[in-house]
Amino acid sequence: MINLNRFESQVNATILKRGKGYYEEGFVKKVSRIDPDTYECEVFGTETYCVKVKKDNKNNILSSCTCPYNRGKVCKHEVAAFYELRKQLDNKDNVRVPNEENRNSDRTLKELLLSLPKEELVRLITQRAADDLSLEHHLRLQFGKLSPEDEINESKRLLQAISEKYSDYREVIYADRISDYAAEMGQILNRTVAINNPLVACDIAFLVMNEAVERLEYIEDDDWAIGEVVDGCIEVVKSIVSSELTVESKQILYQKITENLNQDSESVWWTDYQEPLFEALLVIAQEESLREAYIEELMGRVKKGNSWSVRYDNERYLNQVFRLIEKTGDEDEQLLFLLNHVEYGTFRMKLIDIYAEKRDYLKVIQLAEEGERHDKEYAGYVKTWKTAKYDAYKKAVMVEEQRLLAKELFLAGDFDYYADLKKLSENDESTLYETLKKTLKESYRFSGYSQTYLSLIMEEQDLEALAEVVTTDVRYVRDYAGALVDTHKELVVKAYKQLIVHNASDAANRSQYKAIAVLVKECGRILGKDTAREVTENLRKTFSRKPAFMDELTKAKI
Repeated sequence: MINLNRFESQVNATILKRGKGYYEEGFVKKVSRIDPDTYECEVFGTETYCVKVKKDNKNNILSSCTCPYNRGKVCKHEVAAFYELRKQLDNKDNVRVPNEENRNSDRTLKELLLSLPKEELVRLITQRAADDLSLEHHLRLQFGKLSPEDEINESKRLLQAISEKYSDYREVIYADRISDYAAEMGQILNRTVAINNPLVACDIAFLVMNEAVERLEYIEDDDWAIGEVVDGCIEVVKSIVSSELTVESKQILYQKITENLNQDSESVWWTDYQEPLFEALLVIAQEESLREAYIEELMGRVKKGNSWSVRYDNERYLNQVFRLIEKTGDEDEQLLFLLNHVEYGTFRMKLIDIYAEKRDYLKVIQLAEEGERHDKEYAGYVKTWKTAKYDAYKKAVMVEEQRLLAKELFLAGDFDYYADLKKLSENDESTLYETLKKTLKESYRFSGYSQTYLSLIMEEQDLEALAEVVTTDVRYVRDYAGALVDTHKELVVKAYKQLIVHNASDAANRSQYKAIAVLVKECGRILGKDTAREVTENLRKTFSRKPAFMDELTKAKI
């Protein structure tokens, strides 16, 4: 659990640094106490997020944030809130009052800067800007009264300065500089919150995003610092398209997003980020004037071919089109689209669901059988279509067809159909069981026992069959000892002893020795302490020259 007094040592260093930056820049705007132990903080990011912090009397805290970050236990907004909350909860009576001698060393940076003459401040900042490639552009963006065009151009210059600041002569950013690089990129993105013009905000988000995506191509972003910047850019774009916009603004935004989607980028990462951008487009494509353009844009990306990768990409694009038709079209248009693209599994399944709801089970069966033929090379899809067909047989009370398919699915490895088979069988349950057992056993004669066979004999408590399995492979004794110990105790004892000796002979490290000690204790629980002690003594005699093994047996207290 994180403690408010020492969270700096408990949080990822990258997240801590970004969160502290947010705190120092004043992004924590409000702290409210909603009950004696719980606080709410408003933190600015790509939008305003709510951080909740619950504290006990030892200052241990639990927190949550409404931002989309999910790559660690806390996000930068939570860290910023921790700093602000701790500051407000500090007991001011315990703060040391500085004496004259150490007054300068105890001043806050803010107090120190306020004490300086204006000319000294200007000289200091100018000097720092000369050493820091990006500081001047940060200041111009934050304090300059810029036109929309100048805002975009200054952002471009700042991005270039940041890139030069953190890159070496080969334009490479080393791992220890990635976090700082991403933090400065994030500062540009955070500017979009204060920009009233959504078109300018969108342009800046894409400037940052394109730079970050290109960097991902050549950087090992282990802490996902740059990836988080890209995620933030997408959130900005989604936030913009979801805001109140004029028709003209929607049209311009549509053009900007499609231009970025259609850029000729060599980065393999760019494909990963297309889907959320199409989702952003979908929001504004519901505007009547953009609907057909959106459909045309996506349909233009559908390629001919039947390879797995082509089908996967095509299905992604077509699914976005169908989502728009669902939102804006009628049922006839939706059905026509599904029928025209039934070769894709997603749409075939939607059609099956539609006809199943209408109780047109013959149509469901037809679609499922066509799917089996079309997707015969894809075992997962074939299983899906057989399952859909089985459900249709069941609902249509086509008993013979249901029985034959249930047997086929069972023998193919789906044990769940056994209960239905017992209800549907023309023979008595005993005959059915023996027939299925024989078929499964012969099918796996040369490759070991199938899980379906093992589930079957366990379900029917066929102790002789279980004993045969343990005799053939002693590893199964751990699964079936409980069922066999009363009727086949000698077999269980023998199997456990063989398994323990075999594992002990192969063991070569302490974790493996510990696992054997656990196995011996398990043997004792089932067969009694005397058996466990006998096994332990044999192990001590046989493996006495393995002191780590002997130590683990002693610690197990068998």
